Amino acid sequence: MLQITLLTLCGTLFQLGHSADTWCPDSSMSIAFEQAAMDAHNDFRSLVARGLVQNGMYVGVNAPMAANMQSMNYDCNAEYAAYEHVKTCDKKPSPPEERPDSFNFLENMHILETNETSLNDSFIAQTAISTWANELKDTGIPLDMVFTREVSQNKMITNVTKMIWAKLWTIGCATQKCDRFYFTSCMYFYRANKLGKNIYNIGATCNECRGMVECKALKGLCPFTPFDPDE
Repeated sequence: MLQITLLTLCGTLFQLGHSADTWCPDSSMSIAFEQAAMDAHNDFRSLVARGLVQNGMYVGVNAPMAANMQSMNYDCNAEYAAYEHVKTCDKKPSPPEERPDSFNFLENMHILETNETSLNDSFIAQTAISTWANELKDTGIPLDMVFTREVSQNKMITNVTKMIWAKLWTIGCATQKCDRFYFTSCMYFYRANKLGKNIYNIGATCNECRGMVECKALKGLCPFTPFDPDE
């Protein structure tokens, strides 16, 4: 059984000593950026869970409702790892061995080409996340929501599958202004995109939330509950 101890405040994972300007100590990211990144992910997970997002693989069909879509929290260690990557401005995925846990952390990255040097960081976060989210309506996923080898090999869909992986715990994101582009990374924990596993379980929203917890029914999201995703 996986053991983990978390400090949870207002639905967000902080480290002790966070300032009024950022959720994470010594962070280069603003609270506005962190909040935008977490909210955009959970808002999209909510739409998918309630069956409100078009599945581009099928004409006129939405992705099925999710019975076990969990609300994600924000993770400072994930943010630090994302920042260490984006400040390189290398436009490449980060080497897994440089992430906090090379096996359990996955990454989405986004490059916004622009000569503008003063874009709002919340806008940058939302632009990156919208780009990944749009993969569902633009490309789509088989209706059984199983992450098959065929799905894994389609690079036009594997960003959004991380975003809507039901058993994710946390995210952390960062962005950096580089030479004529903004480089954004989000790190995801714990183990998304596993071959042969369900992206999420199909069913009525909140029907498979874990433990004696009250579901956020209007959002269709199970409250954040740490558990071993391999159970």
